[in-house]
Amino acid sequence: MKIAKFQYHPVAVAIEWWGECYTFYRQNKNEFGGYKSGDTLVQTIQGIFHTDASSFIIVTTTEDSAVQSKTNSYLYCLAKDINGIQQGDMVRVKDRLYLVNGITYMDIIADISLEEVKIHGQE
Repeated sequence: MKIAKFQYHPVAVAIEWWGECYTFYRQNKNEFGGYKSGDTLVQTIQGIFHTDASSFIIVTTTEDSAVQSKTNSYLYCLAKDINGIQQGDMVRVKDRLYLVNGITYMDIIADISLEEVKIHGQE
């Protein structure tokens, strides 16, 4: 999807007006590549959080199967604002923790794909 350069200003204004600030963190690693305690601040960006329930998961057991829908979460932001965010980084949105799954660049904007991290005791 290509967006004309003249549309940059309306998109930037919309993200500034309706967007929120999101802070991304990366887990610290030791010299062997294992995770150690503490997180490193990567970047804070302005973006719009949105979801899309278009993925489906087929759960198969021995006797039957069920189809469940999975909600995909995204963070819509300006591509120029992303400096150093990479797959595996963490961000907290509305008291829920998400991992970055990937980043899709669409000319002047970017859509950061997020996957919710389930924490014991959290629905």
